[in-house]
Amino acid sequence: MKKLAKFVREVRAIAIENGRAATDVNFFPMIVPIVGRAMEEALDDRYEANAGWEGGLATISSFMNVDFSKCPVDEPFDVEGLKDRSSAIHSLIACAKTYAGHEGKLLTLRMLGHAFAFCRCGQWYVGTPESIADVFESFVNEANIDGLNVAYELRLKL
Repeated sequence: MKKLAKFVREVRAIAIENGRAATDVNFFPMIVPIVGRAMEEALDDRYEANAGWEGGLATISSFMNVDFSKCPVDEPFDVEGLKDRSSAIHSLIACAKTYAGHEGKLLTLRMLGHAFAFCRCGQWYVGTPESIADVFESFVNEANIDGLNVAYELRLKL
């Protein structure tokens, strides 16, 4: 939260230095709330185990306008090969590369689908409805943001 607050302050200061109002620049960070009736439920690893990688892969396929249906899902996939596609979203490619790096191995389509089933590009917050609401409030109060981009998670079942 402190890094985000610092970033917001710095960018808004630059806006002012350039003759704009600080409020001309809006911030909507992405977060992924994982909510359970109790903390134990929210932390339950069945959320991870039941992530719908197929749905995640379909989602990123539509974002990038790339048909992955003929590609083997468990073989290494060259994310770099997508960067020349005019319809590809470069931030998603960067996110996929980051995810692959954290895994310490080459990215497969199954890994990519699983990553986007849990929207790995956003910050996760796990908790009860009350604790997640507290997180939302702290974003606004501490980081001085304008709103939140609440991201998804895809599940096969619960």
